[in-house]
Amino acid sequence: MIQLDRDVWRTLAKLFAATYLLQAVAILRGGEESSEFPLWIGASMLLPGIFALLHLRRAGRGWRSIGWRPGHPVYLALALTLPALLTLAGLALFEGTGLGRQAAFWTDASGRVATELPLLLPSESMSFAGLALNVVVTGAVMSLPIAVLTLGEEVGWRGFFQPELLKRNELFKSVVFLGVVWALWHAPLILAGFNYPRTPVLGAFVFFPIAAVGISAWLAWLTLRSGSIWPAALFHAGVNGVGALVFEMDFGERDLLGQSAISCGLLLSGLAALWLGTRGLAASGSSGGPDAAR
Repeated sequence: MIQLDRDVWRTLAKLFAATYLLQAVAILRGGEESSEFPLWIGASMLLPGIFALLHLRRAGRGWRSIGWRPGHPVYLALALTLPALLTLAGLALFEGTGLGRQAAFWTDASGRVATELPLLLPSESMSFAGLALNVVVTGAVMSLPIAVLTLGEEVGWRGFFQPELLKRNELFKSVVFLGVVWALWHAPLILAGFNYPRTPVLGAFVFFPIAAVGISAWLAWLTLRSGSIWPAALFHAGVNGVGALVFEMDFGERDLLGQSAISCGLLLSGLAALWLGTRGLAASGSSGGPDAAR
């Protein structure tokens, strides 16, 4: 059983109500085909942070507990590169086994890789090593503007709700709960066909919750070790950006297997990173940080 202060439960309920309202408006006003869609979704991404800060203000606690300092640069660097590295691992696995195909890349007559994607380094003809470097560099740079929006989420999820959970619950239980909550927070959009157009119900209640727990574990490791929300915002931005190369792969008739593999891969890798990266870390109610990690 998850333990949370009653006022935190109320803030979470209000956050869901407000977000579902914005997502419903986005869907009813034309969904992904509408030019307004990014505005509504962008606004909804800011809500977790807004509700968290309002909660802290009402409680007279101030906002310093969120973890505004950038933290150790190593964790910022990891946050900028890990999503691209995980993406490359997924691409290599699925393309190598023949399970899935990413149509954005193809092999030319010379056996080199080409793409029409707007990668930052020359991309007309690349070696596989050049492709990997291009994806990492592009993913890192893309994360910076996207993090303007993911910061709104991470102020709430990892900056506020995660420490609140850790006050009264053990680490892995808190991470799993927060991952499931975070996934269900997206449910109206996914049920409307966003992210999982072929299997919206399974996407909303199976595939994405499993994936979100794995991502939540990666983000918990980064915030607890760095004492900062910035690595979480950058990693989250990378998943939303370059991570789409895996989420949007074509698995054909084996779509269920492919989506299951993506979700389970994120789950296992995230939990492993959390376990290996937080051994000996005392889970206090704070965001963690270098001092707590000793």
